Amino acid sequence: MNKIKACLFDCYGTLIDIKTDESDANIWKAMKIFYDSHGAIYKAEELCHLYWMMSKDICIFREETYEFEMKQIFQHLFAYKGIAASDWMNEAACLIFRFHSLRRLQLYPYAKQLLSLLRSHYQIFLLSNAQYPLLRWEMSVLGLSGYFDHCYISSTYHVKKPDKRFYDILLKQEKLSPDQCLMIGNDASSDIVPARDLGMKTCLFNSGNLPEQQTISDLHIHSLDELISVMTEVNSDII
Repeated sequence: MNKIKACLFDCYGTLIDIKTDESDANIWKAMKIFYDSHGAIYKAEELCHLYWMMSKDICIFREETYEFEMKQIFQHLFAYKGIAASDWMNEAACLIFRFHSLRRLQLYPYAKQLLSLLRSHYQIFLLSNAQYPLLRWEMSVLGLSGYFDHCYISSTYHVKKPDKRFYDILLKQEKLSPDQCLMIGNDASSDIVPARDLGMKTCLFNSGNLPEQQTISDLHIHSLDELISVMTEVNSDII
């Protein structure tokens, strides 16, 4: 077995503790103001209806693990009113949507300490089901931007976990074999099972304090400081 060279992290539920409420009507009042200011005149209810309709339509006839780009929907909403939006306008719409839907945004305890420790010994990658403009902003706000060798975001590659092709993109681009990788995530079906099936070592972080299930990962932790302890053990089997 090869020695571990790279640690792959899921983001939401693993490093970032986030809660959103996308049903809040105030989101669409704020979005209306933004769209109106750029010449796309909407009623808030109309904007909300079209957004969810377009979100559904863009995935019709696609594979379940297809990942769309949220900013394309906001671009379509501008185009629907005859406005050719710039990329900046589309990304701004994404951020306004996220800002007004956020209820909690914070790091899990010990996230930065763990990443700092691992960076001195391993390559560190993010492998996340996320929208690039949103995650880029959230990582900047939380001070995570400088910890990773590269971030693999599903909206960029139009495929998401648990599709093994998403993992394969990282492995191919970074010239890594599965047995050189440790996958750390909070979702057994999306993070752990596909990584394990590919031949990676795995660590399940039970960040939601869910009922204990049959262990399918090499490591099972309830706090990130537990992984710090494991990774600093010279004779740990995982490394």
